[in-house]
Amino acid sequence: MSSHGGRISADISDGAHQANCLTASGTCVPGNAHFFFLPPMVKAPTTTGTFNPSLAPSVTICQLAGSVCFANTSFSPGAAQVDVAGRQYKVNWNTDAATVLVGQTYRIIVSTSGVELGFADVMPVTNGSQLKNIDTGEFIGLVDGRTLPIRFRIEQGATCVGRTDCLEQIVGPNPDLRLNVQTPPTLLAAVSFPPGYLTQAVTLTIAPVSEGCFAGSNPPPPFAAFGCYSFTTSPRVDNPLNCAAQPGEGPGTADDNARCARVEVCPTLAPGDANYHDLRLYKSDPGIPAVQLAEAPAMLLDACAPWVPPGGGFGLGKRRVIDLALKQWHGVVNAIGRLVMPQPLFGAAAMSHRGLGGLTCCFSNIGWALTAHLVGASVSPTTLNIGGLEGTATVSVSNETGAPASGLVVQGYVVQGVARRFAGSSLQSSEGPFTCASGTCTLPGFNFSANGAGTGTLVCGSASAEFDLIQGETALQTITIPITLGCH
Repeated sequence: MSSHGGRISADISDGAHQANCLTASGTCVPGNAHFFFLPPMVKAPTTTGTFNPSLAPSVTICQLAGSVCFANTSFSPGAAQVDVAGRQYKVNWNTDAATVLVGQTYRIIVSTSGVELGFADVMPVTNGSQLKNIDTGEFIGLVDGRTLPIRFRIEQGATCVGRTDCLEQIVGPNPDLRLNVQTPPTLLAAVSFPPGYLTQAVTLTIAPVSEGCFAGSNPPPPFAAFGCYSFTTSPRVDNPLNCAAQPGEGPGTADDNARCARVEVCPTLAPGDANYHDLRLYKSDPGIPAVQLAEAPAMLLDACAPWVPPGGGFGLGKRRVIDLALKQWHGVVNAIGRLVMPQPLFGAAAMSHRGLGGLTCCFSNIGWALTAHLVGASVSPTTLNIGGLEGTATVSVSNETGAPASGLVVQGYVVQGVARRFAGSSLQSSEGPFTCASGTCTLPGFNFSANGAGTGTLVCGSASAEFDLIQGETALQTITIPITLGCH
């Protein structure tokens, strides 16, 4: 590996080459064991896996700056074509001197199903008819003095390398029968294709998304995910039966079930959780708003707790839960000096959803969300005296589902460095957990002070007012605003 003046050397990443080798320590990162670049870019590798011809990989080339791409330099040389007989994919890169700069390093990146499989770095040299392989130092001859054949092999399993509980499977076509796919061994996600949905063999990948389930949406919703999976097909299947299931509350129609794929995801909240029936299933695509899916029953989640309708015997009754919530708040008021960290115990009224599945035209991140979120908070005045002057906190909550979000509580804290002190709660003004029926709900003001118990010591100066939105026993969101602490 070349050192490039001591920086990280990231020259080829595939099943035959390790990349990102640190010159000082010699630590390298193995490439994808089921992806290989092929001659003329490299020497012929030894492969043992099964070639996967049912993909639509993309090739992107960019000018490299250190170990990342320069902004606005990425381009595609064209669509990669499958060569079944040669067990490879290939695309030609025309290294036109007008667009390729001698002495600059270019990175060739191969991706599919939302996964980067590997990359190779090359550098045009002065005679214009060759590229230099940065990893090996060898020169690659160009066809007609300017065209680089980019050839690579993708094997079955490539899209799941490095991902736990991931399923990759070649599926379709299914002209006459419904096709069901589960994710063994966990069986926590599944998909069902109606007859005629798949007109050719495609590679289906289903993998859990541990964080950022909805981050790609624009605008990104402030939802926390409670069970999320990525569903992709390569080649991409884009609404082949004209699925028109309406987003939002309610089940799909018989026509929707015949035209839409049914995705099933096991939520991380159990049926006994107070918020279980407030979960909603969302689809998140890059660059567009997240969409709530039309509801559908789940029939393939063998390892998931069966869906329980409202009133199915779990949890406490609504009056009982609210009584406990009020008791908790009165205990805070009466024993504030002993309070270290208030623990919420607030219940949610059950809202009906009809199962653990949803109907979708196409694939992306699919995840469960509790959708109520904070959209505004203020404290007046913004200067609070430690142990003295109280302010008034005003908070607004948004609920965009069209179904009431119940069992909501906002708790406030004063935060300064490592210090975190209880400052107030919406329970003061609402006499219990509140419900946001729809749209934006502004709560009555509640007392907010720097007098509460907690951890650390508050001092005069800048601080933050923290507001936590809680539904049932689940923390949904935290926002902070600047305040000032004064001294008597």
